[in-house]
Amino acid sequence: MDVSNRWQKPAFVIGHKLSPFLLLFLTTSCTSVSQRLEEPAATSEEEAILSANAYVPPVLITPKTPRFPHAPRRLGKEGWVVLDFMVDPKGKPYEIEATRLGGHKSFVEEAVRAVEQFVYEPASLNGRPVHARTTRTIRFSLGDKLYPRVSRDFFHVYQNFLREAFEANSETAIHQSYQQLSAFGIQKTGEMELLNFAKALYASRIKDHFRAMEYLTDALSLENEDSVFQDEERLRHLQSLFWLQFHNKNFGAALDTWQRIEPKLSDSRQRSSYTNLVTQILGYKESERAFAARRSINGTKRFAHKLLTNAFTLSNAEGSLTTAKLYCISGFIIYEIELQVRYVVPPNLSDCRLVVTGSPNTTFTISENP
Repeated sequence: MDVSNRWQKPAFVIGHKLSPFLLLFLTTSCTSVSQRLEEPAATSEEEAILSANAYVPPVLITPKTPRFPHAPRRLGKEGWVVLDFMVDPKGKPYEIEATRLGGHKSFVEEAVRAVEQFVYEPASLNGRPVHARTTRTIRFSLGDKLYPRVSRDFFHVYQNFLREAFEANSETAIHQSYQQLSAFGIQKTGEMELLNFAKALYASRIKDHFRAMEYLTDALSLENEDSVFQDEERLRHLQSLFWLQFHNKNFGAALDTWQRIEPKLSDSRQRSSYTNLVTQILGYKESERAFAARRSINGTKRFAHKLLTNAFTLSNAEGSLTTAKLYCISGFIIYEIELQVRYVVPPNLSDCRLVVTGSPNTTFTISENP
């Protein structure tokens, strides 16, 4: 089999079976948020008001290709970095933070340096430019679109793990195949995607749903055109990610994931399976009920969390937390973290993403509506 051809735009399906994440929530009863919140048609006057109040996010108009660092280039290793940052009313990025990393740590500096030179059409609110948050994945590739994204050797080990994960009855055999895959010398971004997906499968199998969510998020970090996952498969993984985010009370991120899923669902029965979960999430937001979950700082010394509500508390830290940054529509705030303090988002800010900085592997509790 010619793996290089297969992985330029793969027909990758996990055998004929559904992802275990999907099996956990496809039986839950749910409907589209747009159907649930359906309102009477607006008059022309109302449409004018809605149009005037519309938020338009920042749009990248002048990108900058990052320099490929010497150390990973010499080793033949690719990678990617997810950056959270603000864009000012003149279209200039600022407060750039690396919140996820795949590959060598030197990628972070080059990714930040490239984004500093980006030029955006600024976001607008009520027809005027405003400060706004955005997120960007910077990919470091050693080849072009024809470059094989997955090696034959890796693909063989990966397929072996999938066979064990879906067909083997022996936990020892599954663990051994997972260890073999994890020990493989990853070099290409496509291999990183598949390895992270395999790690998510394994974490789910041992009921570590937080790690499963984190690994699956990493597996889906690359843009569609750079990914080894085909569109239908990517949709299935997004559905799995939605369930994991719900299970881990990462409700703000779950609603963002749902917005990516909803337009692609043509099956009315499948669409209706989401109503209960989405309704529960919106219930937390509208009723101001408190909810909390444990989180941890990753290797970038950051943790990013999409807020559902306008109030949060950080507590029970095992390790060191230093700063909390809010990236929002209309503004940015930085706090020196004090545990057990209730932070309230100012009313002029909305749609905020919280980035917590601290020592790697620090665990803590984040509570919303405390």
